[in-house]
Amino acid sequence: RKAGLLEHDKDAAQGWGMGIERLIEVVGQGHPWVAVARMDFADKLMEEGGIELAQTQLQTAETNLRIAAGKEHPLFARASATLGHVFQIMGSSSSKYKEVLGRMDEGLQATVSSFGKLHIHNLPFLEMYADVCKARFLIDKEYELRVWAVDVMATTYGEGSPLTDLMREKLVKALIANGRIDQAMDLLDELLQSKERMYGLEDVVLCPVLLRLAELNAIRTNLLHQDDLKQFLAGFTRARKLLERSLAIKTRDITFSTLEAER
Repeated sequence: RKAGLLEHDKDAAQGWGMGIERLIEVVGQGHPWVAVARMDFADKLMEEGGIELAQTQLQTAETNLRIAAGKEHPLFARASATLGHVFQIMGSSSSKYKEVLGRMDEGLQATVSSFGKLHIHNLPFLEMYADVCKARFLIDKEYELRVWAVDVMATTYGEGSPLTDLMREKLVKALIANGRIDQAMDLLDELLQSKERMYGLEDVVLCPVLLRLAELNAIRTNLLHQDDLKQFLAGFTRARKLLERSLAIKTRDITFSTLEAER
C-alpha cells in the first residue's frame, strides 16, 4: 500500500510515537536506543505506506546517530541505507534520488567492516540493495548481491537449510526475470547434485528442485525455434523425465508414510 496510512494504522503510529517520546524522556534524544526505535517505527511505516512519515523518522535517527556514533557505525549505516530505500520508493521526483546507490554502498561497506563479509547482519542491506538494483534494471549488480546473500545464508544456516533454499529461490527468480534461463538452470542443477549427495537419490526433498528444473526446461524449450526439432524434442523430453522422477519419489514417499501409519 503506497497511498498512505489507513485509520487503524494511524492509531498504531500514534502509539509508536508516544512510546518513542517516553523513551526520549528516559534516555535522551541522542541515545542509540531512540534511533533504533525510530528505525523500527520507520520499517513499520514503510510496510503500511507511510513513506513521508518514515522519511522523517529516519532523517532524525540518521542525524542523531551521526553525532552519537559516527558514520562508520552499523546503526548509522542502517539509517542511511533505509533512508536511501525511501528515496528510491519516492522515485526520480525526489531531490535525493541520486543519493540512493551511494547510500546503499556506504551502508553495506560499513556493516561489512563491522561484522565481516558473510555475517548475517549484512542480509537486510543485501536484500534492500538488490531490490533497488532490480527497480533500476542494474542486472549484474542485482545478481552479485543475491549471490552474496545466498552465501551469507549458507554460512549461517548451512547449504542444505530451507532458509538458504528460500534465498536461492530469490536468486533463481531474479535470473528468470532478467532472461538468464540457462544460468538459473545451472544453479538448480548444482543444487540438485548437492541435495543428492546429502540426502540420496530418492528423498522427497529433491522434488521442489526437480519440479523447478522441469518448469525451466519447458520455458527454455518454448523459446527455441521449432525448426530445430531435435533440440525442441530433447528439451521437452528432459522436462518430462524430471516430472516423472519427482512423481515417482513423491509416490514412494506417500506409500511409505501410509504403510507406516497402518502398522
